[in-house]
Amino acid sequence: MSDGSEPRKTKAETRPTIEELFPVDDAKDDNALSEVVDQLQRELVEERDARREERFKWVCALIFVFDVFTFKEMSTWSAPLMIGILQLLFVVAVGRNWGMDHIWTLTERLAEKWDGKFKGS
Repeated sequence: MSDGSEPRKTKAETRPTIEELFPVDDAKDDNALSEVVDQLQRELVEERDARREERFKWVCALIFVFDVFTFKEMSTWSAPLMIGILQLLFVVAVGRNWGMDHIWTLTERLAEKWDGKFKGS
């Protein structure tokens, strides 16, 4: 047990620096360090994209489960249709916000196809 006289280190202070992890001896090794940093940044971007995609899949799965339990109790066809349209709009908005490539491409193609068709003469 410490007597409290030692300053407590934060997480940032206990983490090794990048120079400690990848020691650089010469100036030519600066390029190697730069390549390692670039690779780590690419891996971070890929991990973030994978997490967003997983979140999107979970949201879609929850919507599907909601639909299964809710729609079987409805006696008309109009309520499920309207809820389905609202959910589709919600899924497209969330997909575009989270950067889902397939939804982004689909909505961009639709926007290009319909661009100007509904404007007044």
